[in-house]
Amino acid sequence: MPTAAAEVERMRARWVEARLVDHGRAHARALGWSDVYTLSKSLAELAVSERCGERPLSVVRPSIIESALREPMPAWIVGLRMAEPVILAYGRGLLPEFPGLPDGIIDLVPVDIVSNAVITAAATPPASRRAVYHVGSGARNPLRYRGLFDNVRAYFRAHPLHDSAGAPIAVPDWRFPSGRQAGRRLATVERGLEIAVGTVERGMATPRTRVLHQRLDQARDRVRRARSLSEMYAVYTEMDAVFDDTATRSLDLGRSAAERAEFPFDAGLIDWEDYLQRSHIPAVVDLARLRRRASRPVLPRPTSAPATPAARLPAVRPGAEPALAVFDVEGTIADLTVVQHYLFFLLDREERRRWPLTIARTALRVPGWLRLDRVNRLDFQRRFYRGYAGLEREVVAETARRALHEITLPRCFPRALRRVREHVDAGHRVVLVTGALDEVVRPLAELLEVELRAAHLRTLDGVFDGDLADTPPSAEARGALVTRLAAETGARAAACYAYADSISDLSMLEAAGNPVPVNPDLRLLSVARRRGWPVQSWRVGDGGGRMPVVLPERVAAQTSSRIAAGRR
Repeated sequence: MPTAAAEVERMRARWVEARLVDHGRAHARALGWSDVYTLSKSLAELAVSERCGERPLSVVRPSIIESALREPMPAWIVGLRMAEPVILAYGRGLLPEFPGLPDGIIDLVPVDIVSNAVITAAATPPASRRAVYHVGSGARNPLRYRGLFDNVRAYFRAHPLHDSAGAPIAVPDWRFPSGRQAGRRLATVERGLEIAVGTVERGMATPRTRVLHQRLDQARDRVRRARSLSEMYAVYTEMDAVFDDTATRSLDLGRSAAERAEFPFDAGLIDWEDYLQRSHIPAVVDLARLRRRASRPVLPRPTSAPATPAARLPAVRPGAEPALAVFDVEGTIADLTVVQHYLFFLLDREERRRWPLTIARTALRVPGWLRLDRVNRLDFQRRFYRGYAGLEREVVAETARRALHEITLPRCFPRALRRVREHVDAGHRVVLVTGALDEVVRPLAELLEVELRAAHLRTLDGVFDGDLADTPPSAEARGALVTRLAAETGARAAACYAYADSISDLSMLEAAGNPVPVNPDLRLLSVARRRGWPVQSWRVGDGGGRMPVVLPERVAAQTSSRIAAGRR
């Protein structure tokens, strides 16, 4: 299935799943239950009751089960349970606010208390046909929501988690808004962040915008996480009720002292401060494997943080196994665009006095080209290459060979060229994939000793007519091209590498087992972060200047001489 169609199907499935969850929650609450989880427990009880008939039945209803108080050892827990996601999110600084009644009861109970109650209930036949035992702490040893928060806050202030830079994470104070207030506030913030992210993504990808986009993207994820937790848990944190444990207390008191000592399930034994701060929360943090200390000395960081360091590249290993490496060119190997080459060709064949007019005309067309490229790159290529109509093919090829040294190589990324050479030296099949003209990129491909897949224009008597001779590899077609090249090479997906810089190249990256986003645009950067791809930031360095228009060598030399003379 093409990448776009597959992504649409994934989005549809996620949307359907989210709607089913919403409808299920609404249906459960309409029947008087907090969520589908509690409704399913009730349905299970009804099913068991029907199957038992007249036989005696004991039902144990625990509240929120957490780590062990004593057995098999203090803090014993398997998996993250009910309250842990909120505790961990708070410790990581992801929950600046959370709904709830500060004087409401959060009914937690250690797992060994529940297991002891189950064992005792199983060993004690009910006096009537059916007995129900509520196992919790709310009636005998209530833990208020405010008390739970105070203990969690005290722990993380004494033992803060650390971020990826090694800095301690400060935890906030909560004002305990209502679920409706928190939901409205988070929804407003999320909408604002969506607008901000969209605005930034429509701009150019620069080091500053990448940092800004990362911060906005992370903030949006935090708000979405907070909103999800708020919607899920508000029904528990705003519940003003106490479970009746009279039957459970009678079951406990009806045993001998030895049995009560061997299988205790009296919630009054819990010291909440000791249990939470010295047992439960440390166990939860260890289970989640979060940083509790700085991994390295914390150094002062500038307010305008630089971009994150590039992730480690996948290793290039020579061997007998066939391997494939596919490189995009513009923005990935060189800091160039098809417009710069096109303008170079125009200026090279015109008189110098006409250059200002040619540059101005081209500049006026650039915004339209950019808009079209964002919508459909293939449509942009069709329209753009009509500007080559009337240019002689051999003249363009000859100019391109000269442009290799005047434009292309000075604007190439040294790390990109080294990476290409690593693949070539390892015996891999290396292919450059570009929407630029074959005649324009061919000199670079020959210099690097690699294959080339590029655009071709029709020619009439050796002159370009401005129409594409075939469809250049673009968008979805690039993913299909990588798959086809891999099949021709006999390379497994794990032995395929793809390097690209644009969201339009997503299918190409997804088709390779080793995708490497290079200087990605902001939308591709967002995808790469979520998928854990090794984002690379490659720069020209000392390989050339920053002129948006590269002039032919003869004029560039004259211009440099005049500037030097003026300084003298």
